[in-house]
Amino acid sequence: MCGTNLCANGSRWYMNGASVYNPGLRPEESGFLNPTGTVALAQRAGLDAIRIVNFFSDDGIPDSTPYAAATWVEVDQMIADAGAAGLWRTISGTLPTAPACAPPTISSLAS
Repeated sequence: MCGTNLCANGSRWYMNGASVYNPGLRPEESGFLNPTGTVALAQRAGLDAIRIVNFFSDDGIPDSTPYAAATWVEVDQMIADAGAAGLWRTISGTLPTAPACAPPTISSLAS
């Protein structure tokens, strides 16, 4: 942090990013089924960050959905591909059956 601003490498940083929703474009040109395509779209748009959201199943069970290995493999691959391309990654998720007034969430920012 630089005062009240985000910083990268000691300088003020303004995120120029977009959200990655599943499933993405069809046929799988982007989204979790094609992280390479997602990164390519971000680079063509001149973005420096992607936000990974909505990766939990809509019909998930709160006791097991956050631990679904297949989901995390896709999320991990998206994080790895974006990182390899030099993009900042943010991740946030809300359990699909959580009450709207106080949903449990996860959030993180990585360079």
